[in-house]
Amino acid sequence: MRDDEATMRLLRQAGPFRALGEIELRSLCYLMKDAVVEDGGELFAEGDAAEQAFVVVAGAVDIVSRAPDGSLRVRRTLGPGELFGELALFTGGAGGRRLAGAVAHGTTRLGVLGYEPFLALVRAHPAVALALLRMQAERFLAVELEYRGLRDEQGGGG
Repeated sequence: MRDDEATMRLLRQAGPFRALGEIELRSLCYLMKDAVVEDGGELFAEGDAAEQAFVVVAGAVDIVSRAPDGSLRVRRTLGPGELFGELALFTGGAGGRRLAGAVAHGTTRLGVLGYEPFLALVRAHPAVALALLRMQAERFLAVELEYRGLRDEQGGGG
């Protein structure tokens, strides 16, 4: 992936990479591959093997799941600078599976980071793994709080 100033600025916006230094960001750019997906193109489906994480460089990506009737439900739309699929970086070598699907919303340019390049990056720059773990913990906490709120609304308690 290009390590021009625009790409570097974009990666600095991506949640877990904000705290990284110049060297770590340039290493990340070097290890990421470019991908372009046309509107409606599927990046991966729920249940697929998880071996890569993605950063939206331009365009948008819908994170989707199948409803009971078989239709796709958009759970979230991500834009430039947003990271997704990052659990694959921790489970990619162990046969991890996607928890949701991802579909391009318009023509979309992505940075793609595979499992093996991620391991090389973490070995050289452990701050990258710590940043991703922090992001995962924040996401887990948000889901837990949402779950508790729904449970309380339904009179679940406890």
